[in-house]
Amino acid sequence: MAPCRFHGRGNIADQKTYKADVMQYVNIVCKKLEKYLDAQTAPLIVAAVEYEQSFYRQANSYRNLLEKGILGNPDNLEDEEIRQNAWGIVEPFFAEARRTSLGHFADLSNTDRTSDRIEEILPAARHGRVRTLFIEQQARTWGTFDEEKSSVEIHDHPAPGDTDLIDLATVYVLQNQGMIYALPRDEMPAPTPVAAIFRYAQPAR
Repeated sequence: MAPCRFHGRGNIADQKTYKADVMQYVNIVCKKLEKYLDAQTAPLIVAAVEYEQSFYRQANSYRNLLEKGILGNPDNLEDEEIRQNAWGIVEPFFAEARRTSLGHFADLSNTDRTSDRIEEILPAARHGRVRTLFIEQQARTWGTFDEEKSSVEIHDHPAPGDTDLIDLATVYVLQNQGMIYALPRDEMPAPTPVAAIFRYAQPAR
């Protein structure tokens, strides 16, 4: 996600007044940003000088604010510099989350909380039941999906009217705030190009 910039402006002799002004500004930023983030799980990074980062952390209630931030006045950095610095901070966060999710899939692999069949995953994704989706990088699965009947038809080759069912599942999962990991073939938790962890057990058919 794009970094949020904040900093104090002007030269204020009275340090107490300055701190109060900065805290007021930080509280406004926090409230608006947390309202926007709401129930999301995206990591949040603060780019600011050290004392302003401290003020922000005092006001923050968003659970995914990372402990490490980008120190310094962000006005002195180009957007690409901020992006690179931010990626250096969040990459280990995402790597750990990926390892944890793969572990959860392994733990639940013999239950009805997981599946590696697009015929089961796509209808579940459509109805917001997929918590985590694993997709093989560059993989394609062509076919059709009937939303009303929740039926999936897979084709060996793309036919007129077909869609990439993996892409469609990805759209549904994102719409319902699920997590998606695009993995190389050798890191997939199942032999198929798609696998999922469900939020709850699949309903009996």
